[in-house]
Amino acid sequence: MKKVGIADKLIILSVVLSPIVGALSLIMVFFLTLYTLISCLKVKYFKGLTNFPFKLLGIVFISYFIYFFLHGLALEDDLYQLKRAVQKIVPILIIGVLAFTTQDRTFSLNHKFFGILTTWSLYLTFSLAILVLIINPQFIFMGHTLTSKSLVFERLQMGTSNPLIFAVIITTLGFLNLLCFEEKTFFGKITSLIILLICILTVLFWNSSRGPFLVCLPLCIISTWYLKPNINNFYNQTNKKIFWVILTSAIFISFTFIYLNLNLILQNESLAHLINGIRSISFDSVNLANDNKEDVSVVTRLTLWVNSLEALSAKPIFGYGISHKMDAVLPFIKKSSDSYHLFLNYNHLHSIYFNHLISGGVFGFLILILYLFSAIFVIKRANLKISRNSKYFIVIVLTSLVLNGLSNVILMHELLSHFFSMLIFLSLICYKNDPEPMKASVSRSIN
Repeated sequence: MKKVGIADKLIILSVVLSPIVGALSLIMVFFLTLYTLISCLKVKYFKGLTNFPFKLLGIVFISYFIYFFLHGLALEDDLYQLKRAVQKIVPILIIGVLAFTTQDRTFSLNHKFFGILTTWSLYLTFSLAILVLIINPQFIFMGHTLTSKSLVFERLQMGTSNPLIFAVIITTLGFLNLLCFEEKTFFGKITSLIILLICILTVLFWNSSRGPFLVCLPLCIISTWYLKPNINNFYNQTNKKIFWVILTSAIFISFTFIYLNLNLILQNESLAHLINGIRSISFDSVNLANDNKEDVSVVTRLTLWVNSLEALSAKPIFGYGISHKMDAVLPFIKKSSDSYHLFLNYNHLHSIYFNHLISGGVFGFLILILYLFSAIFVIKRANLKISRNSKYFIVIVLTSLVLNGLSNVILMHELLSHFFSMLIFLSLICYKNDPEPMKASVSRSIN
């Protein structure tokens, strides 16, 4: 790996510091984009300098922004509404320009460096959260104390201003911290696994966000595939009898502990919240309604989604505009629900898919699909051969984005628009600096 430069530090810090400083991390992206743009303009002749596949990714991101910007010009009521609508997706434009103007030699980041830095940024995040919890500082900055801003005594959110967004970020980074697991020392492997466990438990018990917690299950399955060589090596290098004794004992002790403390575990507020939410979308929903135990959050989402489909049937091609999502759906909710007043303060539909369908219609949904699968599109378009690390990086980001987007706003939000766009861009940067694909391409050219 080449020497880590200023551009490398800015791009990586803009991602790994997101859970701590929130939208302030966008400042680093802005200056980084200016840097690459100026560097690009300084180059008089581009012969010998390539930026594929970055340019193609940039075109996808810029196209996403252009569609909704032109759409806003046509459908928004005034410039103020247009500004409010467009500012949520401006990070996608900025990172699109960044990708479009980036040359191969701009960044030297690889999977191993990103994995290590992610691990220790998460330890820093939780260390700061515990420090605020213990000290409880009362000084006020920009209208908030650190306690009120981070919500350490309620649902932990740190600098993100929203517990759900914090949960999405730390779980995604938690699984990405496993990158290049085979190349880590024993200490590095243990610290990576511990911080991943901390992320998952924090989301369940301290953050109480059920959607991101449930998304951890498919992410765990993907990670098991990724770690399979390490598991096999550990098994082959260990005395088989001792291995099975340790594994069996661990399972027995775990189930015994759960059985002896089952009542106490079931009384936990976070677990009860999780179970109640799952039951609300199951066949028990009728009984829950009769018992007045219906989960308000789940029912709210189902009401929004069902009525969104009705609203879509009225304007299926181009939709209603980003600012008019709720304006379009509220009349249908008023007809079908007695709880109409509960939706008056909502400004989105709690789903990345319905947000884009109602905002931009079928064309808006297609541009969303192109964005979601942009990394795969670029790789297939260029017929690139990628490494196991690159596959893991892309699949973790895509799975987190697609599944968390089922019930969360995701892209039409400044911080998460930046976070996921930058991760997609980083996946291609790490691919370019991964030796495996380059070796493969060289061998093909020789043959």
